[in-house]
Amino acid sequence: MMESSASNLTAGARTWQRSNGLAILVLCVLIAMFEDVQSIGVTAPQIARELQLSASQMGIIFGSSVLGMLPGALIGGRLTDIFGRKNVLLFSMAVFGLFSLATTQVWDYSSLVVVRLLTGLGLGGAMPNLMALSSEAVSAERRGTAVSAMYAGNPLGGASIAFVASLSAGTRGWHNVFYVGGLLPLVLIPLALVLIPASSGRSVTHTDESKHSSIYEAPFGQGRGVTTISIWAAIACTLIIFYIMVSWMPTLSMGRGLSHAQASITQVCFNLGGAVGTIVVGFFLDAFPKRAVVLGVFALIFAGLTGLANSFSPLGLAVFTTLLGITSIGTQSVIYAIASSRYPFSGRGTGIGGAVAAARLGGWAASWDQP
Repeated sequence: MMESSASNLTAGARTWQRSNGLAILVLCVLIAMFEDVQSIGVTAPQIARELQLSASQMGIIFGSSVLGMLPGALIGGRLTDIFGRKNVLLFSMAVFGLFSLATTQVWDYSSLVVVRLLTGLGLGGAMPNLMALSSEAVSAERRGTAVSAMYAGNPLGGASIAFVASLSAGTRGWHNVFYVGGLLPLVLIPLALVLIPASSGRSVTHTDESKHSSIYEAPFGQGRGVTTISIWAAIACTLIIFYIMVSWMPTLSMGRGLSHAQASITQVCFNLGGAVGTIVVGFFLDAFPKRAVVLGVFALIFAGLTGLANSFSPLGLAVFTTLLGITSIGTQSVIYAIASSRYPFSGRGTGIGGAVAAARLGGWAASWDQP
């Protein structure tokens, strides 16, 4: 009787979630917009001057946010299958919002590393939940488009951050970026409380589907091992490119003669390209063979990198940065959309959390690369 009631509760939550799918998807997009890993890249020149930090120290600071996301994704992804999407997402939003605000109060290198590490923990816990909620808010045949639409929030937020940075003159103008990135997630918490059903994603049944939800079975059970390893390898390589771009592109652009405002606008181009790319590639993923879409996007990444390496004019930098935004961010949405469709409902958070952690390993490796 208890099992039947739990099963009905979960089924009811899924039905409620599907009927409110658009509202939940829009909420996930808004939350994804304020993943503030890009904030540190956009504000790096100003922070380095104020705190008198070297390039090697800035590399460690870039890496601290990404490194924090690794355990955050693994733990958050696992907990979401046990306690539900809503509970873990709300906690994660509070953590990354508060520590993003705390970034404005740092006083030296060590305090900045610690704050960015803790911000990363919150961000890592949020991402598997956002992907799982987005994929579950729509029918199975639309998951690629839904996850890509959610992921488009990330570059849209990055573009907004770069725009705020371009308007924030002065030595301490970089604080505005972290005020915006910290306050808005906290403002969205009441909306998430209302929209997301309390039992969403909670593994409360003992059906056949939930038998494969252990920390090992979710990614590797029922022949999913090869798929999981492929997802991990592909997303790690993609994030190496992505984090080099978001961490070092403003600094590299200024090194090629662009002003701080021009470098910020180049970052806007990268993120707006990514927003368009995620939606377009997500549509292709649902309409065409997945293998062809993945191979095509990776080929365009190579073309974008080649063009960027040989561009020294503001126009050339903007064009190839936009192309890399379309492809590197679009590829992430493709891989995450594939991941969301490969794992059972009761183990989806664990499976996606593993993919997010693999991505952050790639990002962490990239953050140590200095121009």
